[in-house]
Amino acid sequence: MTSLRNAILIRMAGLLLAVGIVSAGATYYYVQEETQLTFDTEIRQFATYVEALSPLAPGGKAPLPPVGAEDLFLLQIWDSAGKLTWSSSGPADAPVPKVQGYGIDQIDATHWRSYTLFNPQRTIRVSLPLDERNEQASTAALQIAIPMAVIVPLSWLVLSVMIDRIMRRLDRAAWLIRSRKPDDPSAVPEENLPKEVQPFVASINELVGRLNDNVEQQKRFVSDAAHELRTPLTAIGIQIGNLENSLTTAAQRERIAPLKAGAKRANQLIEQLLQLARAEKGRVAVQDEVSLGAIFSTLQSTFDPIAVQNKIELSFANASSGLALNQHDAIHVLTALIENAIAYSQPGSRVTVSASPESIVVQDEGPGIPPEKLPHIFERFYRASNGLVPGTGLGLSIAKAVCDQRGWLLHIANRQDRAGIRAVLQVKKVSA
Repeated sequence: MTSLRNAILIRMAGLLLAVGIVSAGATYYYVQEETQLTFDTEIRQFATYVEALSPLAPGGKAPLPPVGAEDLFLLQIWDSAGKLTWSSSGPADAPVPKVQGYGIDQIDATHWRSYTLFNPQRTIRVSLPLDERNEQASTAALQIAIPMAVIVPLSWLVLSVMIDRIMRRLDRAAWLIRSRKPDDPSAVPEENLPKEVQPFVASINELVGRLNDNVEQQKRFVSDAAHELRTPLTAIGIQIGNLENSLTTAAQRERIAPLKAGAKRANQLIEQLLQLARAEKGRVAVQDEVSLGAIFSTLQSTFDPIAVQNKIELSFANASSGLALNQHDAIHVLTALIENAIAYSQPGSRVTVSASPESIVVQDEGPGIPPEKLPHIFERFYRASNGLVPGTGLGLSIAKAVCDQRGWLLHIANRQDRAGIRAVLQVKKVSA
């Protein structure tokens, strides 16, 4: 798609080119015509001047040699009897002209532009070589038309600079929009923008305001619904536990197990919704940073039993990398990554958690994620497994929200060395 800058420049350049061509052509035509008219006026004035003088003495050619061809005037005078009495150049004998005024004559195989003047005593003809006249007229016309043609590319350059200066303000507005954070509710500044663009930016601000209102309503709904559901679901879980304690047979306990599991999943979902609401509201936990070794120790004690149960080899490496992180948020993000790694790994495979001075990497040996699904993995309730693995689809959404609040970067991609996922939590900017 052609940019607005290029569209304006192309159209203005086309207009300048058309105007330049028409102007140069018209200038060339009119200057040539004016030059020819000037030559005609000169030979007429020359003839009139000679006619006003006393009769020249008869005698053939002029005693002086002719000057350059481009300045050569041919003066011829006939007496009343039709005899050539004066010729500044050319043949010593020539027929007397028959028509007064301007004409084209052939003298010595050369065409001349002439002016003839009759009076009772003599006939006077002043001529200029036609080729020289045309050459000088064309030269004069080109000397004026060529600079006009040169002005056209110079005008393109000036026009490009002017358009760039005008569009720079639009580029700045586009940069401001592009660099905004997703949760930034402020309006796009309308100052220093062209009046024609201000209504467009105002419409964008109005649209952003409506979207912010809708997002806030959704966040409030999620938070309020989670709070409202937490108490009755907790009560249901207590009632299921009491009911389970009152059962006497294994068959009865087996039948109530799905109900107990469903209540547990509902409680987990409510907790995740509350965590998501807190993360998106920017409630960053105020805690002292702890060493990565302490965080890895907590995670290992949590996930070792799960890994053993799923026959997964779970390992933690480089705990002494020197990183110190907020314990609550780091554990929250890494828990989501490790849970997914274990859930999508096959028995007998490995899940590794390693650290460097800038980042933490979680790798598994599972099937990976189809490339077309990777851009959606941080969306709420999105599940790349299509429900084949238990879960709510909120874990990565919550982890991404926490990372955004902390200024961390979370990148998840398929491994290049083999099947599996490589999740990188970058907690420090990499030095250049």
